[in-house]
Amino acid sequence: MSTTQYIPLMGVPAAWLLELTGNATTLAVALPSASAGAATRFKFDNLSENPAISLKLASTAEGNYIDITRADGAIIRFDAISLVLDGTDESDITDPAEESTNKAEITITTNEGDVDSSTWTEFYAKMYGKQGSYFLLVVPTAFTYDGRVNQASGNADGFIFCVVKLTSDMDQNQPGGGGHLALTFSSIACPYGESADWTNTLTGLLSIDWTATDAGGSAPIGLKGVSGFNITVESLASADALLLKAGTPVIKATTF
Repeated sequence: MSTTQYIPLMGVPAAWLLELTGNATTLAVALPSASAGAATRFKFDNLSENPAISLKLASTAEGNYIDITRADGAIIRFDAISLVLDGTDESDITDPAEESTNKAEITITTNEGDVDSSTWTEFYAKMYGKQGSYFLLVVPTAFTYDGRVNQASGNADGFIFCVVKLTSDMDQNQPGGGGHLALTFSSIACPYGESADWTNTLTGLLSIDWTATDAGGSAPIGLKGVSGFNITVESLASADALLLKAGTPVIKATTF
């Protein structure tokens, strides 16, 4: 066994949800720390449990396809295009479930509103108003012993990135007078931007963007009660950005 213990011991009570906006040729992402992004991001630092992560294997992921049978019995398969247009103005009203890549489902359960909201109700209304939005969701995997106790260089063991939409209802539970909200997100292919936009925009999110404290008062996500401990997200590479655009999760191990 390694002299450094890599056994996951506990969950990390943090998550980032950054709204993606744009059109067919442009892409913008809410910055993790800049004050200007407060209305289009959700930073959580008080989750009630580790995010529930279900990554589908290629052999089990569901999907819609168009199959063409060749004379020798071989099957040529294309991804089907799911598009539903409004009959009055031809706007896209495709249900998120129809756009889903079925590669990942992630549930976060928060005890508290996001750090940029002043009250629980403000957070609840903010989330409700983002129905149908595309997000870059980032969740830590777990804490190992070394990653949790070393305040100088500790961090989550790794991170999972995924482009998602909210696909659950917003059922608010209040056990014992407290409150928590479980939110389930499903992986989805995002129509915004071209490949170059994704590589430029997402690889531009450097570690400083996740940990900087700005004039708007948005601070890094740390651990309440543990001074000086910040959770620093790994940077993305160009290949990662293209996978995310297609609705494929990306897993990045932390470099300690």
